[in-house]
Amino acid sequence: KNNDETTDVYTYGKCHFGQLGHGDQYTDQNIPTLIQSLKGIKVSAVGAGESHILIFTEEGHLYTCGCSFFYATGHGNESLLFVPKKIESLEGEVMIQGQGGQAHSIALNNKGEVFCWGKNKEGQCGCDSSLSNIKIPTKVTTELSEKRIIQVASGRSHCLALSDDGFVYSWGDNSRGQLGLGSEITFSAFPKVIKGALENKFCVSIGGGSECFFFWSYNKRRKTIFIWR
Repeated sequence: KNNDETTDVYTYGKCHFGQLGHGDQYTDQNIPTLIQSLKGIKVSAVGAGESHILIFTEEGHLYTCGCSFFYATGHGNESLLFVPKKIESLEGEVMIQGQGGQAHSIALNNKGEVFCWGKNKEGQCGCDSSLSNIKIPTKVTTELSEKRIIQVASGRSHCLALSDDGFVYSWGDNSRGQLGLGSEITFSAFPKVIKGALENKFCVSIGGGSECFFFWSYNKRRKTIFIWR
């Protein structure tokens, strides 16, 4: 954050789909480099996918750029985006946090509602698995419709959501047990609450890796971190 209360966003690393947001497709950045097109915009949070990024503003807008294959950037087409572009279909929503996977994205609004879009082959968008791709941000209902979600996370092809009453929900690819639901299913197209080791645990934070998840639970006597893949 700058002295004038504006924020700057810097990106660096490999750039093969324009995901660094600097206006071209292939120029890698070896040091943090300012995204010029976002100057003057107050950014509140950022999230990354495998080849695309999500940028959340204080006004509640969500910008994305990078690889749009399988509609991962949420603009309804598969054109590569070399600079961040606001998702127009979310106009009227106040988006606050999110993350990307290999070719899908998940985001949360200020009412505790979850939106997903992009590749849905393994059910990672949390809706009808007969839909191979979700072109624009779509609200995840079913198990989450009566819950207020306070944090979301993404893995390569799976998602996680944390509710305000401490429950953790997962959905998507489970080929390596990454959903924490046991090995009886290879995927879940809809959010399912994780039980087992989490029974009677109040979870306070979650995070995702490529094919794993972790989260932190808390009670008055001890704090516990769980990790699985």
